[in-house]
Amino acid sequence: MSNSKQLTNLVIILPCHSMEDFPTHYTGEDAANLLSCWTSLWHPALLATCQRMPQWMSADNGEPCWKSEHEWVDVANEIDSDSNDSIASDEVTDQAAAPLVVVPTVSEPIVDSNLLLAADQDGVLVAEPKSRNEVAQAAAEHFEAISQTSEQIDPDLIQDFFALGYAYLQVQLMTRQLRYSSNLDEHEFEQAVIAAANAAVASKGQTEQSNLAADQLTACFDILLEEKNAYYPVEPQLCDIVLLSETTLGSSLDEELKQLRQPCNLLLTGDVAKRLHQQNPLAATQIRQKVEQQLIELIGGLQQELPDWLLDNKAIIRQLQRGRETLTELFGTTPRVFMRRSFGTSPALPGILEQLGFIGAIHAPLEKCGYPRSASGVIRWTGHDEASILAIGDRPLNAADPATFLGLGIRLGEMIDSAHMATAAFVRWPNRSCESFDDVKRIAEYTPLFGEFMKLDSFFESVYDPGYGESFTADEYRSPYLKQAIAKEQVAPITRFVRFHELSACLESSRRLIFLAETSDIPLPSDEEDSNAATLLQQIDQCETELDMQTAVQAPAFDAVHEKAESILQKATQRFGQPLKKTSPDLPQHDVLKSNSVMLNLNSSKQTKRALFAVDSKSTLGSVRQKSPLKMVHQSATDGVWVLEAAGFSGVELTPEAIESRDAFKSDPNVILGNKLQNESFIVGIDESTGGVRSLNFHNQRLNLFTQQLAMRIPSETPGNSRTAARYTKMVADHLEVVEETRLSGAIRTNGRLVDQDNTVCEYVQTVRLTRGCSRIEFTVQVQPKVPFQSNWNHYICSRLAWKEEGARIVANSIDAQQHVTSEWFHGTRHITIGDDHTFALLSGGLPYHRRSNRRMLDSLLMMAGEQQTQFRFAIDIDQPYATAAAYERLLDSPIIEPRDAEQVADSALAKWLLHFNCKNVTVTRCQPILETKAVQLMLQETEGRAAKLTVRSRLTIEAAHLCRLDGTDLESLDVEAEKAVEIELKPYAATTLKVIFQK
Repeated sequence: MSNSKQLTNLVIILPCHSMEDFPTHYTGEDAANLLSCWTSLWHPALLATCQRMPQWMSADNGEPCWKSEHEWVDVANEIDSDSNDSIASDEVTDQAAAPLVVVPTVSEPIVDSNLLLAADQDGVLVAEPKSRNEVAQAAAEHFEAISQTSEQIDPDLIQDFFALGYAYLQVQLMTRQLRYSSNLDEHEFEQAVIAAANAAVASKGQTEQSNLAADQLTACFDILLEEKNAYYPVEPQLCDIVLLSETTLGSSLDEELKQLRQPCNLLLTGDVAKRLHQQNPLAATQIRQKVEQQLIELIGGLQQELPDWLLDNKAIIRQLQRGRETLTELFGTTPRVFMRRSFGTSPALPGILEQLGFIGAIHAPLEKCGYPRSASGVIRWTGHDEASILAIGDRPLNAADPATFLGLGIRLGEMIDSAHMATAAFVRWPNRSCESFDDVKRIAEYTPLFGEFMKLDSFFESVYDPGYGESFTADEYRSPYLKQAIAKEQVAPITRFVRFHELSACLESSRRLIFLAETSDIPLPSDEEDSNAATLLQQIDQCETELDMQTAVQAPAFDAVHEKAESILQKATQRFGQPLKKTSPDLPQHDVLKSNSVMLNLNSSKQTKRALFAVDSKSTLGSVRQKSPLKMVHQSATDGVWVLEAAGFSGVELTPEAIESRDAFKSDPNVILGNKLQNESFIVGIDESTGGVRSLNFHNQRLNLFTQQLAMRIPSETPGNSRTAARYTKMVADHLEVVEETRLSGAIRTNGRLVDQDNTVCEYVQTVRLTRGCSRIEFTVQVQPKVPFQSNWNHYICSRLAWKEEGARIVANSIDAQQHVTSEWFHGTRHITIGDDHTFALLSGGLPYHRRSNRRMLDSLLMMAGEQQTQFRFAIDIDQPYATAAAYERLLDSPIIEPRDAEQVADSALAKWLLHFNCKNVTVTRCQPILETKAVQLMLQETEGRAAKLTVRSRLTIEAAHLCRLDGTDLESLDVEAEKAVEIELKPYAATTLKVIFQK
């Protein structure tokens, strides 16, 4: 084309007929190209040369808009040829239409071929440009004026014009698609745009002219702001969230900090902060400086992101406390806004965050998973304990995704329409975002058209509080943990959580024994001076840190943690005496106690527990208490098995004197009858053909409550094909034997195979044990797969429970709260309770993954790809009204010892309870001794979803009592009744910290 032609039109071809149906549904490259094409025509060199704003026309319109407009100009000049204001004919000829036509990728398949031909013949056609600058470069090759001016303009100023084009588009979409009209004075706006472009072209690097161009741009943005405010007078609020991980601490972070001009929020954990100080100390120093300058806020607060749904509240609180301490130490600021990248938000969080001093939270995780969506952008997020915290309910927008910005104006307008406020939180990695996000940031520097960027703490301090809470049930969250574990080929994807809960209970038992020893003034043995209480408590804290970490690593190393935890428990126990060893790892029976010995049961649980131990034939019952906790249940001429039943810490003395013992059982049935186990309440039938539990029947009732079997689920060979659907193996028993039979208890062991189409895919050993006077059935299962597991979360070995009623209620407990189960997959690390009139509760002992395979069957996963452990223990409680407390207390250690000082046991306070709780729906999840003041901090958890009025009594004199926050700070003082009791009220599922100070 000849350079004599002058650019007269800037045209983009769009796949729509009006702004009302502008396509905002495109994603990925299509969205990026469409936005790039639109904004590329707002280059100041193009605007100044053309002296008019860009136009658009429909892709299926065959009549070029530039020709029809020029023909109209010719006719107008002929009519007004005698007028002084007419356009000279030679000017018309010289300014023959020479358009610059841009065709986005999405318009190319549907654009009229005649239109493309006309554009190519008359002007410059740029089809599917790859970048904004490509359009201006193509124009510069054909129009000399553009080639002369485009290189003289400040590149930063050019980007501001692109931002103006983006702003104009979004305001048009906001007003037209939501209001069907526009009040924008197009003529005034066009004049302002051209004036700004002329000033930019004339600047030629001169500061004064550049400032004039910036002022003209400000006027353009102000006109758009006035147009927006005509319909939406509310100013949106914008938040920029930058993610930091171990892989983004180098050059990308340096560049981000160098370019930072507006407030942003850094999401990082304590572990990442430590790594940052090691790898890039200069960036860490710059972050601290920008925090002091109010340009950066640190958010998050976790030491590391763990799979919280499979742990407990104590682990969540530990990670928050340690994370905030780390960030405060390294950067001099404490995060006040909670957020995490991975799945982990839950109904337990609002109460925890509120007590720890957070002022706001981001409710939705960033990774793809199911989570409940809120009705508005900002909510008062209410947890299951009725505590609440302000939160952004929607998932933050991806600042690197152009689709986010294609319809941003419409999104903000809809939020203002529905909630009279608009919030947009953008999330990105350092120095990684799309062009449109840079446009939004530039717009915010000129005018609050789409709002101002602000730190999240300032946002939550100023945002409107809706007042009413919005709560979500646990069943509304869809965890990705299992699929992620299989995809990452994690080692021990199941037993890592079983061992976490077991070792966590072991460490908690040690705390309680230390508390008992300190409050009872039990001295240290002379050879154990290095194991004083302060040292042991410090070791417990360190061990818990290591334990938490093992749940997130690829290949956990629990053996080292287990060794440390057992060592701590042994040292805490040896404060009192020598613990008795068990005679069998499968049976709760201890070494034989001789006559004239003293035995002390250290039951750290607040629930009554039964402990079994052997005695010689000469021993009879004596007790240091008036009401004996010891009950003889089996005695022969050679030996005996006795049971201790007590709550708290109890001591008994075995003497050769003939003392009449009392029997707790009025009747004396056989515990084992053939292949059945029975006690006073029910009968458990073992199936001789399968080896599983065939039935559980109550005496004098025909009701069969449930059945149980082991099975391997084998996934479909062709997913989606109903003819080859997943199938379960058949359980076949080869041998059945009685391994324990006393007057107290009995156990039956079965050996067998899991068979798939006549092929043995697994061998198993299952032991079922029942105790008199107890509603609990204990299971020990050992499986040995004979075929490798597929990397498929549908291929697993499980314990299957089946029941009769399809509509039976299912309640599961995870992160110390109950949830009504309606989904197929769910978590139940504490228990799963099934039934209505009669219930049975699976005390899972930390088994995390459960699947409701149909309306009457439940799979509890034992083994799958990556799993190394082959032995599992769980229990089933019948008609247990406090299943959560029972599940928690079941894991606590209750060692039986021979005390160092028998006389001390006989007359000391160890023979009595130390603390008594009157509510069974309240569990003590943490007992932390405070050594300096002879006090204890108790973390109390209501477990059944109903309010509780708790009375805590002590045999010691209580000097004072305080309700505390989870961080240990006092909230209020409590009245102490007669120096022995304290009353507190707990809301449903509430976690409360009680500090009790005893008189020295």
